[in-house]
Amino acid sequence: MAHRPDTGDPAAAASAAAAELAELLRRTVAELDARGAHDEALGAVKPGRGFGPISTATKMVRAGRAWRLGVLLIDRNAELYETGSVTRAIVPLRAVTNRSAEAEARRDDRRAAARGNFPDGEVVNFDYSPIDTSAAALDEGSGILSLQEGAVMVRWHATDPIRRLDSYIADRQSLLVAE
Repeated sequence: MAHRPDTGDPAAAASAAAAELAELLRRTVAELDARGAHDEALGAVKPGRGFGPISTATKMVRAGRAWRLGVLLIDRNAELYETGSVTRAIVPLRAVTNRSAEAEARRDDRRAAARGNFPDGEVVNFDYSPIDTSAAALDEGSGILSLQEGAVMVRWHATDPIRRLDSYIADRQSLLVAE
């Protein structure tokens, strides 16, 4: 994305940045698709239903596919998501040594993905969040993306330094399409 000097009109700068971001995302999708980059499954947790002892188990259902670019997921429609949790679709073995609550929760996630009929061993992203890429959201900068001096910036974590989104995506994209 080209760096635009501040024109004094924040709304115009935000609109221009949002348009450039949309184009960047479209180009990224085209490049990843053309190069055959590995994508990952998106899953949505579907809680079990029923009453009392007669109920179905929690499972994950297919919600599409996306490329993982660090803290971002981008799908084939150039929609951007903030990564959430990730698991593999496997039926876990019974734990004998590690019975911690966290380990049990990870096994439950694996089991739910396996119940969702994902291929055995498939990586499944879930609990991800859509990212608003509108001009107003960029200008507000309350999420993972923000606007600084006309450039869209990304922040991995609240304590991490911000980085230009275009260079961040280029770095992450190069990892997926490395030859």
